[in-house]
Amino acid sequence: IEIGLSFNALDGMISNEDQYDIPVTVNPASFTNIFIDHPEWEASGIAETRRFYSDMRTLEGAEVAKTWNITGQLIGNVISDSLVISWDTHNLDLLDEHDISLVVGDQVVNMRESDSIIINKEFFENMQITVGPLIDAGSCESLGLVECEDGTCVTSEDECIDLSNAIPIEFSLSDPYPNPFNPSVRLDFSISETQFVDINVYNLNGEHIESLMSSMQSVGHYNISWDANTYPSGLYFIRFSSKEALKTMKVMLIK
Repeated sequence: IEIGLSFNALDGMISNEDQYDIPVTVNPASFTNIFIDHPEWEASGIAETRRFYSDMRTLEGAEVAKTWNITGQLIGNVISDSLVISWDTHNLDLLDEHDISLVVGDQVVNMRESDSIIINKEFFENMQITVGPLIDAGSCESLGLVECEDGTCVTSEDECIDLSNAIPIEFSLSDPYPNPFNPSVRLDFSISETQFVDINVYNLNGEHIESLMSSMQSVGHYNISWDANTYPSGLYFIRFSSKEALKTMKVMLIK
């Protein structure tokens, strides 16, 4: 994959600037695949798929975070428990004092000082690269999105208006954001019928530490936040359960 920043680039989906991932056509016994993940572009209809090979963003000051969500795939019989990820960097003089961080599991790697890392394969499916401060990583702006008044991230201001007026006709659930976070993280969901919704937080050992919601909810759009101010840095899991979905999502608290 290839990511980059340029004064001439835009944060949103731009044809020829942001290129789709090329599907693997060979069929070995086992192999890995990796792509830049943009589910919000696919959901809004501005992209044919969520999988991208390259993604360029607008180059801004060192205090502005830009985040890329990276998804890895293990296909076939991958026997090894560890993987090596390596990278090259170019034209770093243009980035001045920008931090460049790779977040994998509970590790935060300075990509200026290293050019590779060995990771456990269980973390390969959920990685992030951030240029800029990590505490702002995953914000709507850093993801190339617009933030509505209720804190939800959408692709345009028109969607904020539509979201406030419309009754949802189908279920939807966002990824937690910002991620990594400090000290609070949010997620959005919409339900099209009254149902029981259960949202809980677990630590890395699988211990239940907090309930965010556990009650009947009527049709509508919801924004839930978790304030982790009293918890130590590390990897946590938010488990969403309802009639329409059961999903566990990883979040990284960095203080």
